[in-house]
Amino acid sequence: MTISIGMPEMAVNGLSENWLNRFCGNRLWDGICESLGVESSELTSGTGDRLYPTFIAICGSYGDGISEVRENARLQSSLSLARFGSSFFHGHVTLEGHENSVSQELLTAFVERVTPDRNDLRKSSPEPSLSCTADELTTPPELLMRSRAVRKRTLDAYVIEGQSIPISDGEPLFEMRYEPSPYFDFNGAHLLYFATYPTISDVAERQFMNVAGDQDWALRSSTRARHTYYLANLDLGDAVLVQVRHSASCAAGHLLHTTILREKDGVRMAEIFTLKSVK
Repeated sequence: MTISIGMPEMAVNGLSENWLNRFCGNRLWDGICESLGVESSELTSGTGDRLYPTFIAICGSYGDGISEVRENARLQSSLSLARFGSSFFHGHVTLEGHENSVSQELLTAFVERVTPDRNDLRKSSPEPSLSCTADELTTPPELLMRSRAVRKRTLDAYVIEGQSIPISDGEPLFEMRYEPSPYFDFNGAHLLYFATYPTISDVAERQFMNVAGDQDWALRSSTRARHTYYLANLDLGDAVLVQVRHSASCAAGHLLHTTILREKDGVRMAEIFTLKSVK
């Protein structure tokens, strides 16, 4: 599949990371449904409940920065997909061009709602009668093991592109309240859309970084790598708190760690580790 980058795929500083997340996620989900031989709306568990493929983690790697992908670039996309057990799917989506190469490693699991009108989710599996054509992994992918360590808070530091981000339980450097919009932050299943999480993180990081910067952070920075770990979802109408927990320059650019929490109960929704290039 060849993608031509036009204005709908761009943001203020080159290729839109939000668009890229949506594109790669959709490629993976299309691949999952194709491997199971069903449409997404037909995915159900053995008890007949609707299933949703929800993200556990996405690790993006964007070379010198996602803004290096400019208007009219032509990129060839490819997908590799494998499953682990009956619930987990692991994939890589790559977009290659003459001058650019960006990729994402993605990990999903099937979930169902605990109650019909809320977004508390639990892991589930597709209808047992469905066969799957995706290659089967005999050992868990490393990304699954890393996501469990992030969830259980057993890491003292997180390494991204060879750079280490310390992890502590101290007070955040900055905190921002954000109420997601039903018009573009939620998807058709009434779930907070996975591509929204990094964008919410960017909004908080920009507010924090603009305090000390002469030029807008959105214009002087570009994502080189971002690792997003998804821990919980949000009900429509609820707000989140976004905490910047680490911010430091390094030889490769600037490192950031943000945490997204549900405002109403303090539940962690995501841990996001980012490396930015800086002009």
